Amino acid sequence: MNTFEDRERAAEAKFAHDAEQQFQQRAHKISQIATWAAQLRKLSYDETKAYTVELRKLSLQAPTQDAFVSKLCSDLEGLVGKSEILERMQPLLGAHAAK
Repeated sequence: MNTFEDRERAAEAKFAHDAEQQFQQRAHKISQIATWAAQLRKLSYDETKAYTVELRKLSLQAPTQDAFVSKLCSDLEGLVGKSEILERMQPLLGAHAAK
């Protein structure tokens, strides 16, 4: 194996590691948003866990955050408005929250 191949493998490994880290961080942030929403809805512990899984799946399936935001708006109707939801998402998801 030569130095170029070593560097190439190292770069690929770093890319894979970074992608995994980003995925884990995003999943954690989605969980935080789901927990906040579940508390507003006064869900039980088990319901909160199921709701978190549901929102994580939705976040992964949707190419943009529109479906995610729509789901939260629907679920939190009468509790908070869309602007508060987006405000809550902004620090957690950054630029993705506006999409």
